[in-house]
Amino acid sequence: MIHGLSKHSKSGASAAVDYVLSADFFDDATQEWTTRDPAPVLIEGDPELMKNLCNSLDFKNKYTSGVLSFSKEESQRIWANPGMKEAILEDFKAFMFAGIDQDDCKPLLVVEHNHLDRIELHYQTPRVHLESGKYFNPFPPNYGSAKGLGANKTYKAHNDAFTDYICKKYELQNPRDPAVARDMKIYRFDPNKVSKEAINRRINHMIDRGAIKSREDIVGYLEKAGGKITRKGDDYISVKFDENKRAIRLKGPMYGKESVAEIRHRYEGATAGRAVEAEGIDGRYAEVLSRRAEEVQKRHTLKGLAAERAEDFDRKSALELGEYADELKSLKDSLPGYDEHRGRVNAALASDPVLASGDGPPGIEVGLSSGSSGAEPIMTGDKGSDELIRAFAKMQKKLAAEDIQRAKSRWQIDPKQEQMIRDISDTLSKLFTGLATGKNLVHGRPGAMTPADIAEARKAIQAQRQALQRELKAVAQVVKQKERTEPLKAIMDKPKAADFEAKALPAQLVKLVDKNAVLRPGDMKEIGGIESLRRGWLSDKVAAVRDDMFFWKQKPDPAQIERAVVSAMERQNVTPQQAFRAVLEDSGVGRGDAPHAAQVVAQEYTRAALVRDGKPVADLEEEAQKRHADLYKRAESGVDAETKREAAEKAQKAQLEQQRLDEQEEKKRLELLEKRAAERLESERGSSPTLGR
Repeated sequence: MIHGLSKHSKSGASAAVDYVLSADFFDDATQEWTTRDPAPVLIEGDPELMKNLCNSLDFKNKYTSGVLSFSKEESQRIWANPGMKEAILEDFKAFMFAGIDQDDCKPLLVVEHNHLDRIELHYQTPRVHLESGKYFNPFPPNYGSAKGLGANKTYKAHNDAFTDYICKKYELQNPRDPAVARDMKIYRFDPNKVSKEAINRRINHMIDRGAIKSREDIVGYLEKAGGKITRKGDDYISVKFDENKRAIRLKGPMYGKESVAEIRHRYEGATAGRAVEAEGIDGRYAEVLSRRAEEVQKRHTLKGLAAERAEDFDRKSALELGEYADELKSLKDSLPGYDEHRGRVNAALASDPVLASGDGPPGIEVGLSSGSSGAEPIMTGDKGSDELIRAFAKMQKKLAAEDIQRAKSRWQIDPKQEQMIRDISDTLSKLFTGLATGKNLVHGRPGAMTPADIAEARKAIQAQRQALQRELKAVAQVVKQKERTEPLKAIMDKPKAADFEAKALPAQLVKLVDKNAVLRPGDMKEIGGIESLRRGWLSDKVAAVRDDMFFWKQKPDPAQIERAVVSAMERQNVTPQQAFRAVLEDSGVGRGDAPHAAQVVAQEYTRAALVRDGKPVADLEEEAQKRHADLYKRAESGVDAETKREAAEKAQKAQLEQQRLDEQEEKKRLELLEKRAAERLESERGSSPTLGR
């Protein structure tokens, strides 16, 4: 089994999905479109959902795609063991999404190809972590670039561990095993593939017989067979036979500078090393999974207070949380400062004779400090002392209630934030009352507060304010995560289109249409007093798009291109009636077919309106009939029968005209042949003595 990655990731996510699902593919070897037989099979995932997720991302690299490729022998084993393919896929998902717990946060599209008489499992996934909304590439770059190899070494180590584990578990061929590794590299679509394989088999046979022991022996053998060596490299030989237009490059270890004996010695050493390495595969793979999971959770999981608040706010939207964060910040800014609270305490003391006196026996500080705005204080049993304690508790409650009421009049606060306000207000009240009365109410100890006690009280107040600040920071983290993940969840929750007609047009096709199907000055003409598109505009644009698709090696679908051009008409404010007439008169799919024109225009104009309004494109035909009933009525009424008849007459006239031109051309050709024959005969007479007499 081989796990290979594609380098494509920046754009064309929709085209990539369409290509692996298409019944046809472009064969690089023959340079022709070829039918996949059997057709691809969707194993897992929703193609439209995958396109929408990938295309919605703002990242430079939007998706990761690759393939799990199995040899013919491996494929036979998998086919003979029902459930093995599914088990391999489950192990692959555990490797790819290590560290992600929720199954609905593992978006994956898997398509099976069997047209090469073996299994290929092609996959695609968006580069985003659905729980955090952050960029997530399960397999960092495995290729070099101008900026370096990136995480190449890490990826290869992880992928080698995965390949070793799967091949051992399911008894598959490991490409890293020297007994399985290819002795010659042949590109899948190499036009000389058959010739290379035949030469390689023959040379291997000669090596086994002992007739070839070095590269020089290989060169001699090829030259005796009629080949001409055109080039030698460190690991290849290029040879050209008479029947070849170009030289064939034979590349691999045995075509390098080493002798066969050296290659075999290295092979034996590698085989022994693989045997030792195989003993620790399970442990090595478990370590890789653990490391991958740790890295993912470290980057994408909220921690501490933010994680707690995320659970509390699970059902709140990002907008609601943003408003909540603004309230918290304003609440923090609204808390009274030291000077303001000191003034309020002094005013309360002056207005209450009991508090103003501050008299009480030694130890009354314990009772005074024991209460709070949210709890009853401890009484001493002494009438005078208890009266003072109750008065102080009453003042605490009054000041805290004022702070809370002021906050509630401007913002919506929860019980946790209300308690934060109480704690800060109570500490300030004890501090300034103690300073005014000469008692240590912060710590509940006899005597006045020392400078150290006052500093400690200030630190306590600062800590309480910092707790509120931490709350603000935690909520901000949750808000950011919600803002990233809500659009993705909206795509995941979007209803699936009911039928084929509701599917979005391929992104690459839309780009080509936007490039070619542009209205120019003079494209709108007045025909019969009605402004219409010039005749031939639709067919011209369809042809231009088709030619571009051939250039990009894409198989054009005339009906799909026509629909895409009609969508472009809608975007350029062509009226439905004008579009209807253009399709009716100029369609390459259904020229003169009024019901066809009505359906195409109504559906594409309806689709564009639904997408613009952010509504699901489901039951498209039903919605189109509601929105454009006039087009369907026009098609049914036969008011365009005359146009249809005119189109048929024009087609017949064009056919007759072409027939006339063909006959005229044939006549000219025959006349020219007769003239040349006469000239040749005359020439022969002039040069021959006999004929000239």
